[in-house]
Amino acid sequence: MSEPERDRLPEPADLPGDARFRGRFEQNSAALEAADLVREMRRHALSTNGMRGISQDELARRVGLSQPRISQIEKGTGRDGISYALLRRIAHACGIKWGLLLRNAIAGLPAADRGEPAAEPPPGSSS
Repeated sequence: MSEPERDRLPEPADLPGDARFRGRFEQNSAALEAADLVREMRRHALSTNGMRGISQDELARRVGLSQPRISQIEKGTGRDGISYALLRRIAHACGIKWGLLLRNAIAGLPAADRGEPAAEPPPGSSS
């Protein structure tokens, strides 16, 4: 098995069990992806002294949440998942332009993942 295949998370259709299990898997995967994003945004944020990285306490203060809730978000746990609106608020609190973040993420995707047709090879090339 190649390294990218080994590192790939299974798709819900690849999972055994019933639809409830697959649904929980999808929710947990999304929560963990959001957790990674929030941690990275917090590490990128500028502190009051101009250094990169802020504490969970500081992020909680800026967003208007408790530090334990920030911890839950960063672990991908808690009774409620994180909403799109809260991700935007966290990005703003970390000094990250949400629209620019999304545009850059989309621009970095392969054409097929952006919903674009694959580029045709130039005439006369072999592929």
